[in-house]
Amino acid sequence: MSDGRLFDDVRDLERKVRTNSAETEWAAGASMKRSAEDELREAIYQILLSRGPLTDEEIARYYYQAGGKLTPQRIRTARAALTHVTPSSLPIVQSAGRNGISATGRSMQKWRAIL
Repeated sequence: MSDGRLFDDVRDLERKVRTNSAETEWAAGASMKRSAEDELREAIYQILLSRGPLTDEEIARYYYQAGGKLTPQRIRTARAALTHVTPSSLPIVQSAGRNGISATGRSMQKWRAIL
């Protein structure tokens, strides 16, 4: 008797932990609070809604100014998750169709919140 949530939980866990990680990393990934991920996604969405379109670097800068402490990689991963369709949600972030420039001078895609 499965409602499909176990499969979703395993998929979520696989996104948090590399497949070749030690057992302790899998345990740590499983113990991460779902609400922390949701809070990061909500923060990113609110930043884009109020200040967008922005590059990932710009999103991270505003996130840190607001007291955020997660790594740029986690921020990018959370922003990417907001661009995907899932069984339970539609994307709420999309490409703005234009680029910005990174701190190193490279072209970076800008993202915007979908209202």
